[in-house]
Amino acid sequence: MLSAIFLAIPVITAGLMLSMGIDMRRNYLLWGVLGLISLLFFWVPALVHGESGFESISFQPSTLGPVEDVELVLTVLTYQTAFLLLVLVGYCLRAPRTSIVPYAGSVRTGDLELIVIVCGVISLLGSAGNVVFSGMTLDQLRSSSRFDYWETKWALPFLLSSYMQSLVAVSMYLFHYVRRRIARLVAVAAVGALFYVDMTIFGSRSTFMGAAAAYAMGLINYNRTTSGNVRLGRVFLLGSLLLHVAVVWQHVRYQMRSFRSVGDWIEAAVDVKGAYTLSLVGGDLSYFFNAAVVSFSVVPSHFDFLYGATYLRVLLFFVPSSLVWIKPEETQRVFARMINSGSYEAGATFPPSMIGDSFINLGYAGVIVALAFGMLLRSWQASLDGNLGINKITVGSAGFVFLFLYLRGTFNGMYTMLFVWIVLHVMIAAIRILTGAPRRLQAPGVRAEGTAQSAWQLRP
Repeated sequence: MLSAIFLAIPVITAGLMLSMGIDMRRNYLLWGVLGLISLLFFWVPALVHGESGFESISFQPSTLGPVEDVELVLTVLTYQTAFLLLVLVGYCLRAPRTSIVPYAGSVRTGDLELIVIVCGVISLLGSAGNVVFSGMTLDQLRSSSRFDYWETKWALPFLLSSYMQSLVAVSMYLFHYVRRRIARLVAVAAVGALFYVDMTIFGSRSTFMGAAAAYAMGLINYNRTTSGNVRLGRVFLLGSLLLHVAVVWQHVRYQMRSFRSVGDWIEAAVDVKGAYTLSLVGGDLSYFFNAAVVSFSVVPSHFDFLYGATYLRVLLFFVPSSLVWIKPEETQRVFARMINSGSYEAGATFPPSMIGDSFINLGYAGVIVALAFGMLLRSWQASLDGNLGINKITVGSAGFVFLFLYLRGTFNGMYTMLFVWIVLHVMIAAIRILTGAPRRLQAPGVRAEGTAQSAWQLRP
């Protein structure tokens, strides 16, 4: 019975959205995010825990044992249902003026190609920097465990290299907009280097998945600005493929140090049953809901609320922790201390999911965060519907990493977005200086027409 409720709530929400006229083509960002929330916090838990009636929920990082409290599960279900609906409410609260103009003339083609090339080259340097500043040789990295380099890496240079890598998402977002072969070759080379370094050496997926999502988002926006239509079948296929790669690669990375040939890689990559079993039982797919339940089980019964400390940290993101002793720890560090003190002392982080993060910070009042999140999504949709400017490129290229990490319960993706935004501003300013003439992102003679409309009536 309980699993049926978990399955039904997203379906009812989708029906409500359709009855309100919030269609997928004009509001694809909202549908995509609510689809992910539905999958990770409702459908996967029903699949994993439905047969047992949610009587025992284990969270592998926790040393506190399984949660055996069905009433607590009902509380979490109620909370995340309210969160889901309030995201929708927050999205519909906003009716911004937005700029809808054709692609032609919005950005000079030469500028786009230069941005793609420069971002691709910087990303290539970042991939090389991750290896150089890991403190290990390439051979040592290939044979070491995934986290061995933590103790040897040069922290600040390695972090900067990781941010440089993230610029490949800009190249992939703009990939459909450029035609010169050199620009596309640089973008493909940057993605290939990222895949080799991050996916096969370090076993990290976030940046590569972000680049793949940026490619898909670029395709959506390119189609909207050229044909005025979003091909939902193609979008669904790309989204499903992206999710599948993320699931399969967790299975691959757990075994990659034992691989001796290309055949071993292929065998692990096509082991779909093994990959999904791992992800559902103790991997990424089951992580989100299980982390949320554990968050509710330890706060406030064993640990006090954070009273918004995480959000204060976000406001102080530009201040180094070493200089301001009162700067709060990230929720993922605090949560690690709550559930596994040994791992916390070793430097581990365990994000509590966005549901757990909001509850640990503000208790049941944390659902109000969903309103702000929904309003943020609406602003992002307006940016994606507008001119091909810096904000649109930033959201389209770096937004997925922010959303994925926030779903896990951390705001770290915000720093990547800010880095991309700053780099784009610097590049545009440099273009103006080098060309000796002002160059606007919106070309002269193209008028941006914006009208105040309801959140679901914006037309491409």
